[in-house]
Amino acid sequence: MDAKHSDPRLLFESTPGAYLGLRPDLVISAVSNAYLAATQTSSA
Repeated sequence: MDAKHSDPRLLFESTPGAYLGLRPDLVISAVSNAYLAATQTSSA
């Protein structure tokens, strides 16, 4: 898969650490599964 067709959400979802991605306007754009587990939330 080349960079032009990659999905950054896949990177966050597969990362073992608890990570949160923000857009420039500070809206959450992606989270890792570990983040969801640590915060006891689910993705919408």
